[in-house]
Amino acid sequence: MRRRAWPVPASWSRCKRTPDPPAATLVILGSRDTEQGVRPEVMFRQSRRPRILVRLGGANHLGYTDPCSADNRVCADRDAAGGIARGIQQDAAAAFLIAAARLFLLEDEDMPPYLQGIRDIGLRAQLPSLQVHAEL
Repeated sequence: MRRRAWPVPASWSRCKRTPDPPAATLVILGSRDTEQGVRPEVMFRQSRRPRILVRLGGANHLGYTDPCSADNRVCADRDAAGGIARGIQQDAAAAFLIAAARLFLLEDEDMPPYLQGIRDIGLRAQLPSLQVHAEL
């Protein structure tokens, strides 16, 4: 089977129009994501509904990936040390991504309580400062 290569602009600044906003937005941010110049709260405020903001207390910028040590104390690219283990940070992000995909792609009506922080995704003991704000 032959795959098609889709053209990708060399620079997004050359695009003729701004892409349509996504149908739903999930923003996951960490309380220790302070050195990268990102502003996830602004992205959340500027997105249309439905939108979900998940704040992981102790999570840093690169702890969602594997360049950080398992305890998340040593990372790359000026990233602040994480206050939670890398695995917990990755599991929390994955759980919210899965819940959002199930809601928005499969129309699984069991997911809103997880995405609103009403039901535990299974990590509340490891993430006591987990905060979720959803406008579904």
